[in-house]
Amino acid sequence: MGLNGIFIFGESNNNEIIRNLIKDNEHGLRILKSENNLVEDNTISGSLRCDIRIEPGFYNILFSPIISSENERNHTRGKA
Repeated sequence: MGLNGIFIFGESNNNEIIRNLIKDNEHGLRILKSENNLVEDNTISGSLRCDIRIEPGFYNILFSPIISSENERNHTRGKA
């Protein structure tokens, strides 16, 4: 099990995360202090802590995630 499936942090802005299979990590998709990201059509499963975590960052766009684990800790904070 990995720590993060996909982790975008800080100065990394304007990313496109499209059509990924993210499995069996502590965090599936984590975006922290990053802006203008497009996240579309990703399949996320088996995350230990949370499947999608987006923390303070602006104008992040999230389309059609497929989350196949039943994790109560999924959350988004800030302006997503």
